[in-house]
Amino acid sequence: LDAIVDASGTLALNDRELATGSNDMFVKNTSPGAVTRSNVMTGGFVSSLPGGSLSRQTAASQPYLFPTGSSLGTLRYRPLQLTPQTGAANTYEARLANNDANLDGYNTALFTPTLCTLNPWYYHRLNRTAGADPASIDIFFDQTADGSWDGMAQWNTPIGTQWNDMGAVTTTYASPLSDVMKAGWADFSNDQFILSGKIPAPPQILGSDACAYSPGEVYYADTANYPPGTTYTWTVNGGTMSGTTLPDSGSVFVDWGSTGTGTVTLVANSPFGCSTSVVIRFFQIFPQPVADFTASPAEDLFAGDIIRMLDESTDATSWMWYFGDGDSSSQQFPSHIYQTPGEYEILLVVVNDNGCIDSMIFRLSVVEGNEIPNVF
Repeated sequence: LDAIVDASGTLALNDRELATGSNDMFVKNTSPGAVTRSNVMTGGFVSSLPGGSLSRQTAASQPYLFPTGSSLGTLRYRPLQLTPQTGAANTYEARLANNDANLDGYNTALFTPTLCTLNPWYYHRLNRTAGADPASIDIFFDQTADGSWDGMAQWNTPIGTQWNDMGAVTTTYASPLSDVMKAGWADFSNDQFILSGKIPAPPQILGSDACAYSPGEVYYADTANYPPGTTYTWTVNGGTMSGTTLPDSGSVFVDWGSTGTGTVTLVANSPFGCSTSVVIRFFQIFPQPVADFTASPAEDLFAGDIIRMLDESTDATSWMWYFGDGDSSSQQFPSHIYQTPGEYEILLVVVNDNGCIDSMIFRLSVVEGNEIPNVF
């Protein structure tokens, strides 16, 4: 028999399964809270066989939960949530078809080109039996048990005998249940709805031009646009991926070779087997300057002597000298006086117009200065 919760009643599922068989459970109370259950996952649910459903009347633009599930085969609680666009009177009915849609004649190998896979575990039957309001549809899934999904498809609409991509959706990954939400859906002419995997949009490669022979330049994929579990396939020309790159990670470290053009290629692979088109980005590999200098005098240097730096660098446009005693200079040909005997390292760092850097170190010894007597 069909059953009815009247306009003032509540369907309190507690922690139980309400199995309607091929009958309907009508909830005529239009309050969004007219159906209750005791727990997020282990609380009650409504199961139905073909011909049966949970039916709810709505009269508010608020979320209405359809706690659908099934204990036939694999026990699943996979609810729906509908949010009508207005507060007009509508009636929606839903049930979980807890099996591969192929078994019911809805071929999961037939779908629009924007999709690459469909949920093989279950699908939902969802219909609007009264009213004309569009509604936002949330289909919930357990990411651990069901995998990750980022799309929604409807059978036979608008193209017949195939699953049709329902367009842009919002996917929220959470625990214990994630959900895919399609806003403002109006077409309930066919009541078969399923979670789908969409072919991802091509990724962006984030990074910049580099200098020749520079190690560990990092390049990133825009991972925020892809679901958890996405992997990334990188290839590099003109350089090599360094040992710090993790397989399938969203970033790559590149040790570039000589000057010219380098390329970084990326493919994003979704956790349900969909891959993006190949993205190639070209980077300019700039020549590096060559740091070189001599010091005069380089030997027999006494404390208090003047030492002159003779820059012989190639392709340098700025210079920074560090004399090892706390002093420095940005001149191309500086002079310096060491006041204290000791062992010193002179470091020259040169930069060219492209920001590429090279350096050189020169070591010298400073000895105690000779004292010349001024009285004979």
